[in-house]
Amino acid sequence: MCIHSETCYRGSLVRFSFGADLLLVDSKLYEGFDGKVEGHMNAEEAGRLASKADIQQTVLTNLPHDAELEVLLDSAKQHPVGRIMLAEAGMTFEI
Repeated sequence: MCIHSETCYRGSLVRFSFGADLLLVDSKLYEGFDGKVEGHMNAEEAGRLASKADIQQTVLTNLPHDAELEVLLDSAKQHPVGRIMLAEAGMTFEI
């Protein structure tokens, strides 16, 4: 199962995505930013979702163009999780 979310963090996403092989998750914001109004997650929330939902592979998407991408990745990796990476142009997956 592959899941993509472009939404703010909510507990129901854990149940929805639990056990997915691949999670493409919106992580447009740095840790500490609240994206509820805009409908985005910060990178820490994306990592928390991946961890709580026991995701095998997580790809952070909807990345800001002028961001320090490694900071976003480090924030997401704070939580014990499977493989986690940044989206790249032309990226493909075999599921």
